[in-house]
Amino acid sequence: MHDRGDYKSGWQLEKEWEEAEKARKRNLAMEGDDPEEGGADRSDEDDDDLLSFACFICRQPFMDPIATKCKHYFCDHCALKHH
Repeated sequence: MHDRGDYKSGWQLEKEWEEAEKARKRNLAMEGDDPEEGGADRSDEDDDDLLSFACFICRQPFMDPIATKCKHYFCDHCALKHH
C-alpha cells in the first residue's frame, strides 16, 4: 500500500494559502500602500512563494493539488502515478 503521509490535501493547501494571504494583507496594511515605495516589487517576490499554476508532471492546471514535504506541488493523480 502507498503511504500518502507526506502529501497535503487540497483543503490543507487552500487553508495555508488563505492564512498566507491574510498575513500578507495585514503586512501591507501596516506598511501602507504607497506604490512609490516598491510595493509592486514586493508582490512580485511573493509570487515565487505561491503555488505554481500547473502541475510539473502533466503541465495542466492542478486537479486536487498536493504538496510533498519538500514543497513540490503536483496533481494528486500525477503524484500517485509517478511516485
